[in-house]
Amino acid sequence: MIIRRARDRGEIGAGPVPATAATLAFDLVRYRFLMEGSLSAEAIDDIVETAAVPLIRVHASGAEDSGAEGSGPKGSSAG
Repeated sequence: MIIRRARDRGEIGAGPVPATAATLAFDLVRYRFLMEGSLSAEAIDDIVETAAVPLIRVHASGAEDSGAEGSGPKGSSAG
């Protein structure tokens, strides 16, 4: 529902968003709450703004290979 609303507002593209990307913010909030016992509004904002939103935007725009060269398995320059 959150993804659909963001699309309706024009905040993200129409590309497919994997379930892992869509649930990342909730998973990180749950983890930090369980590990630390509490979670501030600033911590939630940080999770959403630095991890969840950028990841969802990349997938929704269809630009999955837009990362820095060598920064992941596809672009790995090990050799």
